[in-house]
Amino acid sequence: CEIQSEYTLNISITDTIYTIYIPLNISVLDINDHRPEFSESLYKVEISEAVPLYTEVLKLKATDKDDNEKLIYSFHSAENIISLRTFLLDSITGVISLAASLDRESISEHILTVMVRDGGTPAKRNFARVQIIVHDHNDHSPHFSDKILVGKVFESATVNSAVLRAFAVDHDKGENARITYSIISGNVGNVFTIDPDLGIISIARDLDLTTVNEYTLHIRATDHGQPALSSTIPAHIMLTMADNSPPKFNSEEIAAEIYEDQPLGSYVAHLDVKSTSSLQFEILSGNKDSAFIISPSTGVITTQKYLDYETTKFYNLSVIATNMASISASCNVIIHILDKNDNVPEFLQSHYA
Repeated sequence: CEIQSEYTLNISITDTIYTIYIPLNISVLDINDHRPEFSESLYKVEISEAVPLYTEVLKLKATDKDDNEKLIYSFHSAENIISLRTFLLDSITGVISLAASLDRESISEHILTVMVRDGGTPAKRNFARVQIIVHDHNDHSPHFSDKILVGKVFESATVNSAVLRAFAVDHDKGENARITYSIISGNVGNVFTIDPDLGIISIARDLDLTTVNEYTLHIRATDHGQPALSSTIPAHIMLTMADNSPPKFNSEEIAAEIYEDQPLGSYVAHLDVKSTSSLQFEILSGNKDSAFIISPSTGVITTQKYLDYETTKFYNLSVIATNMASISASCNVIIHILDKNDNVPEFLQSHYA
């Protein structure tokens, strides 16, 4: 029937004198002896995970050599049962469309087996496979597992020393998951730098505990998607002194003022020194007539003699601070004596003529 469905024969009848001809039409009735055939044994399609619902993904095509054009399409099975809920198959047109949102991070590839059957009795079937590859859409921002980064670094640490590492993950794929790190604020004096690929925070300049003793950097992780997505995290870095570091005065030279004739024990200055252990203070030089005394434990300088502006207008004390490891540091304390109106005017002569 598939080759020729009708035959026409010309039948002749004769009685030796007359002959007549009769046409005979023969129709070959089809039986359902062929299975439907898909146009492809494997249908392969690639789509973005961001496509909207009910988008047409692909259209199946099957043919049947028998005289029966009624074909019915259906899903037969899937490697992951979720795939059967993710797609719809129109039984008449063979169109596969999206029924649920795609998520490449959950399922990156859907493998389904589709079936087509004809309308014969008994019906004949055939099968094909459908491979739907889901491409990544930049729908995830980089994610830090911590809420804040905390680190300590010795003031004596050398340039390029690593302090902290910022680490974020991105659940996208490819360029959408590639992360670049940057410091966006808090880097006073640009003393820190960050590796854009590894997120390692390092020292870029010499540290000075007396200038800034702690930093709060804000680190940004940005992916390479279009458009790019980013996240930030604070990084708190505290400067400390090493156990073998010398004491550190806030300034190498300290200025103070005091009026003359103040009571003994009057406050002059307090020396602020950074140290990892307790300190012992001592005035080494410049303390003319032992006018001042320094508390050995607190570094507070007070008067122990009456001061006279007319005699000495300023003092330049050299003070040393020694820690428990017998490591010392020194600074100069310049004390200006302020004049009080404590002298009456005097004539150069008692008698003028």
